[in-house]
Amino acid sequence: MADSGVRAVAVLGTGLMGAAIARVLAKSGCVVTVWNRTAEKAKVLAELDGITAADTAADAVAFADVTLVVLLNSAHVEAAFAGVDLAGRTIVNLVTGTPDEMAGLGDLVTSRGGRYLAGAIAGYPQDIGAEKGALVYSGSAEIYNELKGTLVKLGGRSTLVSERLGGAAATIAALGGFAVVAITAYIEAIAFVQSEGVALDKLGDVTDTVLGVVESGIAESARAIQAGDFETDQAALRTYLKAFETFMEAFDSAGSRSVLIGALTKNLADGVAAGYGNKALAALAKLPRELDVQLI
Repeated sequence: MADSGVRAVAVLGTGLMGAAIARVLAKSGCVVTVWNRTAEKAKVLAELDGITAADTAADAVAFADVTLVVLLNSAHVEAAFAGVDLAGRTIVNLVTGTPDEMAGLGDLVTSRGGRYLAGAIAGYPQDIGAEKGALVYSGSAEIYNELKGTLVKLGGRSTLVSERLGGAAATIAALGGFAVVAITAYIEAIAFVQSEGVALDKLGDVTDTVLGVVESGIAESARAIQAGDFETDQAALRTYLKAFETFMEAFDSAGSRSVLIGALTKNLADGVAAGYGNKALAALAKLPRELDVQLI
């Protein structure tokens, strides 16, 4: 069924993210009802934005064609849905959780006659409603396509990543982890280069070039993992390890914090120890969760 993009929507949870979602949907023409565990937050949001605040989660769900859940965790979702009639209701779960939790909540909803789509948000509240904003979804393609006209209002780069309910949670855990680790590593780098008198504007000039290298490296690694081909005529794991051992010495000599550089150096050492020293960086994907190998 095609989605007109205009529907009655409930938003459960009016923290920073839930409030941003409710505002964007209301401004786009949706009729929005909100509910929050702390009722005052929902009432203030309704007063500011012309959004209706429901007294209970059950009232909000009963009002809506589709309910977006933006509560703190899966336990709060289960508590909110206690005693709520979900028969015939469509629930889109945007709560941060594990793949198993997303699937478990799907079982809860469908066992009570509802329809369920799992989702996750790749960004910050200010990204909601932006063309660059991205939310990822997993579950029924039929449900996603039915709701797509409404869901893309929350982010222009939104997409269905898998028909397995845990797919969205896995995607955000992976890419969210990557993004925050990258930012935090850069923060470590700033502290280090400042100890050698490097101005941050000069660092920024070089950073633009390095980000291009990161982008191409990500694409190349994805191709290698997809093909299962880790041969390389560029720098191999053993070369990376030697370089990062030198980097670690430099950080240590400067008295700079190097937690993430240290973790990467350990990961490279594990790759070499596992026999991938002459392979591409992407060969790190082959490492088992726990290693019991000798350096070779």
